[in-house]
Amino acid sequence: MKKLIALLAILSIGIGAYTQPKVYSLRTDKSRMDKIESKYKAAIGVDSLNAVFYKQEDIEAFAMEWGSFLQDMGAYLKENGLLINERVFIRVFFDKDGRVDYFFYNITNNESPLLDRKEKKRFEKAIKGFAKTARIKASSKEGFKQCGTANLQLGITN
Repeated sequence: MKKLIALLAILSIGIGAYTQPKVYSLRTDKSRMDKIESKYKAAIGVDSLNAVFYKQEDIEAFAMEWGSFLQDMGAYLKENGLLINERVFIRVFFDKDGRVDYFFYNITNNESPLLDRKEKKRFEKAIKGFAKTARIKASSKEGFKQCGTANLQLGITN
């Protein structure tokens, strides 16, 4: 019985570590993104060779989900005291069930307070918190990626 409990504890630790989304800045970790890029198809496209959602109704449904994902992210950041007014390019890699595997971001404003090491850490911590529970309500047979620019209308408060 003790061996079974120990095995279950080890398995749960391994599974928990595996499912944690990873957050990276493209300013410092672009090569990391380049390494995983080919492992994921685009979310939307014109055919099944290059995209997981290629039928018009699937594209429209995904577009709605992506919009909700961005709105939820903004709301989460605001609730966690990250109030900023920034344009941020993001590239998100999702698993086949729509959960975040990797979240890459690039601050487009070279004068952004988010480039300060302390604020960058706060931003990444908040994004990790969001990404743990965030989910696109779309599933496929394989992982997929989506990118876009988020206009975060939010001012750092805490």
